[in-house]
Amino acid sequence: MEIGIKYARRFERFHSIYYQFYLITDIEGETILEVGKGYGILNALLKWAGYKVTTLDVNPKFKPDITADIRDIELPHKYDIVCAFEVLEHMPYKDAMTVLKKLASLSKKGYVVISVPRCREIKWRLISKKLRDIGGGYDRYRPHYWEIGRKGYRAGRVLKDIRADFDIIKAFCPPANKYHFFMTLRRKG
Repeated sequence: MEIGIKYARRFERFHSIYYQFYLITDIEGETILEVGKGYGILNALLKWAGYKVTTLDVNPKFKPDITADIRDIELPHKYDIVCAFEVLEHMPYKDAMTVLKKLASLSKKGYVVISVPRCREIKWRLISKKLRDIGGGYDRYRPHYWEIGRKGYRAGRVLKDIRADFDIIKAFCPPANKYHFFMTLRRKG
């Protein structure tokens, strides 16, 4: 059973990276700020495709270009596109909405591409918890403070809060990974 879980997680990651790459390459631009580098797979793909990518991550083990918490740093440069995949849920919701505006201010054209977790139905949440327990835990570095669909963070509320400052260009959950909710946003004004 452990092997099945291992490969299921890899497929989910691969599928997620495909959509990250697709959404970014759908926007005109050549410079990208990736907040939350993680293992660097997206970074490598984007560089392979000819983009100039700067990475920022709070965790130095991932060897980002900039090691910092996005909440605590002022960056001197602007980028064509700013992205943060599976990052915002690692901070309190109020901070996440503030950071989203900060990300937009770092984009020359106001484009921000994100994904956040979408809480599944109760039975899937229970199964996921069991799988995480079997797999030795989940997200030990930082917990999820919120997810779309969790109590108090229904999709309607989160989208309304985002629409206050952004036009939502695209918003969807991929068919093979309903846990990740992707959005391409553009700052209003």
